[in-house]
Amino acid sequence: YLKDIDFDLTQVKAIIDTYASSPTEESCMICVYHENEVIGIIAGDITFMSRFCQVVPIASESLWWVREDHRGKAPTASMFQIFERWATLAGARSITVSNQTNQYEDMLDRYYTKSGYRKVESCYAKRIA
Repeated sequence: YLKDIDFDLTQVKAIIDTYASSPTEESCMICVYHENEVIGIIAGDITFMSRFCQVVPIASESLWWVREDHRGKAPTASMFQIFERWATLAGARSITVSNQTNQYEDMLDRYYTKSGYRKVESCYAKRIA
């Protein structure tokens, strides 16, 4: 679905600008810089989902990227835990994450499972433009 979309640092910077220019209590963006270069970013929002006739606050990760040469290293390694802490403080009852590009699927499955996540549903997408 999204595998043919090349990574574009300009797009990442545009996302950073979007989150930074209109901060809300329901949004979070964590950026890690090294020598004035973005080397990692995670962003997400609190959404309110209807689950079994109850409105439940859920934190949804919308972007998580770490420059390849910094993956698994400090300080980028702690970004996800900081995002989880923000979600807790923001009142979320759960966190959803996704892998829309299906890249690194096995690695991310191991990471999420080890971190206490479980696969709860599948998502299908169709490119229309």
